[in-house]
Amino acid sequence: MLCRDENSYKGILDSVFELHGISVFTDKRTGIQVKPLALLLSTALDIAADEFTTEDVLTHIKTGLTPMDEAALGRMQRYCAVWEPLPGQWLKDFTDHPDGFTQQITEEAMARLAAINEDRRRIIEPIGKIKEAFKGTVGDVCRALYEYMESTGVAEKLGEQTAKLDAQGDHAQAQECEQTWEIVGKALDALYGAAEDMPTDADTFRQLWACALGSFDIGRIPTSVD
Repeated sequence: MLCRDENSYKGILDSVFELHGISVFTDKRTGIQVKPLALLLSTALDIAADEFTTEDVLTHIKTGLTPMDEAALGRMQRYCAVWEPLPGQWLKDFTDHPDGFTQQITEEAMARLAAINEDRRRIIEPIGKIKEAFKGTVGDVCRALYEYMESTGVAEKLGEQTAKLDAQGDHAQAQECEQTWEIVGKALDALYGAAEDMPTDADTFRQLWACALGSFDIGRIPTSVD
């Protein structure tokens, strides 16, 4: 089926085909920039550059590719909803009561605050090596990004996401997860090969990284029908 404007039929065609028992595959390509792995690295670069908001940090965590689990994400979201930390506050331990303005802080609240600060360190501290790499070359930052993914177990987390999507029958999204890992590797290799010894800074590298990712998109392979 061909149509001039797919968006006009979005959410309608799939339902109609399903209603009539017709198998359908939509051949379209999407940008990689909004995929979890790309968002993880882009927000890590923003945090390393000290140009980020609390929303950026939460976006970074919500990719599901950081060392934080759902319980830690919930703690952090609640704290941010109460206090909306400024960028500089993310670089040191939080001190405000996790429940907001109150005269007393109990031992239980202190324990929650300690857990939140441990979560904060698990997110911010691994990004420190990327921050240091901004003082060097493009190759240095590429290596720092790779080491960041390796030290925080990103490949394993992405594999878990892929397996979960496959188990749920969402094979298209599972394919996209696999493609994203391959594309990010290609983007890093391309930058490293083209500008390894080029001096850089935070702004320059982020522009290069955006261009590198922008040159790729993701396509879906139709699943077989028995």
